[in-house]
Amino acid sequence: MPNVPFDCRYSKILEKNPREIVLLRGNGCKWRRCRFCDYHTDFSLDEQANFQLNSKVLAQVTGEFGRLEVINSGSFCDLDDATPEEIAKYFNQVCLLQGLPGQSKESMLRDIELGLKYFDRVCVNIMVENTKPIKPDYGVIEIFKREVYPLYKDNEQVDILLNNTDFGVGV
Repeated sequence: MPNVPFDCRYSKILEKNPREIVLLRGNGCKWRRCRFCDYHTDFSLDEQANFQLNSKVLAQVTGEFGRLEVINSGSFCDLDDATPEEIAKYFNQVCLLQGLPGQSKESMLRDIELGLKYFDRVCVNIMVENTKPIKPDYGVIEIFKREVYPLYKDNEQVDILLNNTDFGVGV
């Protein structure tokens, strides 16, 4: 997701949980080592440039839904040893990545149910091809679409992005 254009940083989500969503830019993920993720490429070390861009993005927010979802492509804290209970004290939503090699119907269902147990909302992202060495497992994705998606597609607490730009932000 390198250099996301300005016009791909703000959107409105009208279904399920209506809200506005913004993709802000920061100084990037400090790890930059995940073998499945290249989102960290959307960054700038120039804090003033980030502030100016983010200010323009945030100026588009109208407040019409009374809800704003903010996402970015950087790490914000270390939660290596944190339990779901501890994380849920600070966040009301969890984002899950599905469609990775080695996942099964059971593991995907378990992850979503664990998310629903501890968080108000669960966002499921289906793995998409990117520049990193770990690629989507299209067999796992088919299992998700056939056996998991139908169980949650109408659940008001679950958003499912079959493509990572389904919310209208990112590239």
